[in-house]
Amino acid sequence: MAVKSFLEKFEKFNPDPEQRDILNDISDYSLRINKEHRIIEASVVLDEIIPKDKLYRIEKGIADAYELNHVKILPKYPADLFTYDYIPQILKETEAVGIVAKGFFSSYTYDLNDDELVVYIPFTYNGVLLLEDA
Repeated sequence: MAVKSFLEKFEKFNPDPEQRDILNDISDYSLRINKEHRIIEASVVLDEIIPKDKLYRIEKGIADAYELNHVKILPKYPADLFTYDYIPQILKETEAVGIVAKGFFSSYTYDLNDDELVVYIPFTYNGVLLLEDA
């Protein structure tokens, strides 16, 4: 029996054309399902960066279609796509998953050199400790 595509797996979800294109580009995926809490985590393999806001809209659409409490799409990208331009997407995710409060990264700069990411935030030492704990 053939493995269903990600989109076939969630056939109740009716994506718009852009969302359909994104979901059709998923080359591999795995699901973690918690029936009791009505939660799905989907690890997906993609060949290009998808902005977090687009993934969040897909998550909401799937959650609504299946009356789920939470859907989380965890993209896996080729390592060479981890570039300077992708850092704001990572920081956006820290707010979305509750690691830091919204606005925590409203004013920051960063440097990405080789294998080191340095984020400069205008906070006191206690603010830095909060980030380290997260």
